[in-house]
Amino acid sequence: RILFELERVVRQKRELPVDPASYTSRIVRDRPKLGKKLVEEAFEVATAPKKANVVWEAADMLYFAVTYLVNRGVPLMDVLEELTRRRDQEKPGQRYAPTKASVPD
Repeated sequence: RILFELERVVRQKRELPVDPASYTSRIVRDRPKLGKKLVEEAFEVATAPKKANVVWEAADMLYFAVTYLVNRGVPLMDVLEELTRRRDQEKPGQRYAPTKASVPD
């Protein structure tokens, strides 16, 4: 639920920025910077030394992932539906895992 709320807020800040100086209002329009931040946050999650650090960095990564989706015009629901599709089509024990066959051209 919180991710959908975040998506709504980011979309609003992209479409009608109340405060154009806000970080979200600025970054949601900057695809190259968003991509860089998403990679940076993924690295920070992967190298976080403690659970609290993983939680903190994963929250940042989700923020930037949702913001990137908004920038690209991709609804969060589309991503969740893709996970559902993978779950429903994969063999037991392999659920949700990306496979070469599932990557679009």
